Amino acid sequence: MATFSDFSAFGGTTGALQFKLLALLTLQLLGGMGIFTISLFVLRDQYKLASAQPQSGWIFGLTGYLFTAAAAQILGSGHAPYIRHEFIFLASLLGGWPSGLIAATITYVARLQFGGTSFWLFSAGETALFVFAGALLHRWFVRRDVATVNLFDVGIIATVKTAFNGVCLWAIYQGWPEPITVPEFIDFQISRIISYPIFFALVYGLLLIMKMDAQTRNFRNAELDQLKLRLRMSGEREQLLLGVSHGLKTPLTRLRLRLEMLDDEPLKQDFEAEINALDEMIFAVLDMMRSPDGKEDAVPTRLDELIARLAAKPIYLNAHIETQLEPITLALRPLSMKRALGNLLDNGILYGHKLVVNLNLKNQWAILTIRDFGPGIADYDIDKVFQPRVRLDYAAQMNIKGTGLGLSISRNVIRAHGGDISIRNHPEGGLEVRVQLPLNHTS
Repeated sequence: MATFSDFSAFGGTTGALQFKLLALLTLQLLGGMGIFTISLFVLRDQYKLASAQPQSGWIFGLTGYLFTAAAAQILGSGHAPYIRHEFIFLASLLGGWPSGLIAATITYVARLQFGGTSFWLFSAGETALFVFAGALLHRWFVRRDVATVNLFDVGIIATVKTAFNGVCLWAIYQGWPEPITVPEFIDFQISRIISYPIFFALVYGLLLIMKMDAQTRNFRNAELDQLKLRLRMSGEREQLLLGVSHGLKTPLTRLRLRLEMLDDEPLKQDFEAEINALDEMIFAVLDMMRSPDGKEDAVPTRLDELIARLAAKPIYLNAHIETQLEPITLALRPLSMKRALGNLLDNGILYGHKLVVNLNLKNQWAILTIRDFGPGIADYDIDKVFQPRVRLDYAAQMNIKGTGLGLSISRNVIRAHGGDISIRNHPEGGLEVRVQLPLNHTS
């Protein structure tokens, strides 16, 4: 801070000169914010506001020393205006007593080196007073959420700093610890007035930088927590699936073995049908619970060729399937997508008998439509068909063994690929399923 007490050895300054030096003080403000920002990002993993840390003391202390030396060199004299007390106060505010004492020691050495020994006792007392002021606010500041600091917080900090400035003015006005002339006292007051907006801007700028950094950290930590949760849930789901699979498959195997011992053929066939239906339901439930992406990697896949192979499955040989497929390559998890599209074709053939399948490219989207020629469904039931275990009356009559999970599985897989699926009643009859998949999705 450019004060008479700092530089009285060089004959004092006038008010006009103080205002001329305002530009130099402003450059120090910007430089101090820049140095602090760089240091914050370099030390971001070690810099903890919750406890007193010495980093702030070293940052602000060395910055103050550097600016004092640079200003003295630029002016060609020992009159080196610098915002020394502001740096000391902020170092104590951010890091508590340890940080404040480090900054005070470094900057006071600069004061003696470049300002001389005049008024050294008053300057030492003033330095100690601002260390105390910053450390006093430190406990309050570390309880604040840095991500939500605002102008009210800046106002509190500036008010405390102003109050301690007033104490210093009163002490020097009383001539303690050394007498002072009226012109020198006026010069001292002007320097305080000029430095006040510099200090306010410095505090606001630093808190804004810390706020943005805290918000970035919070966002990053939230993403990491979400990822950890997903990994933990994935592991738990994997263990659950293994347990369910083992727990259900074993008794089914025993039932099949006992079934072979039955002599009543009609009863045996009935039991076998029920066991097969139960086995199919278990497989569908496990498939539904399994993560959409699983452990399968996405690879470049010809979607048209995948659909063509599905349409040529032996169970479809007696079905009438018309295909118009445009060559399209996407990053897909082939097994998952095969299961999803296979469910859609199975439903179409089972309930609609005849299919028309079209695949084309439109605005960076692969659009697949599958139209059947069945009775369709009521409009109020369209939103229900994707819900797990929901089976409409017509579907239940056509396929007693169905589980009601096929469309849910298909939608999960398609959405995991960045796409979506919808169903509508075709204007000319039957049901139309529309699948859209992005070309540039990174699975």
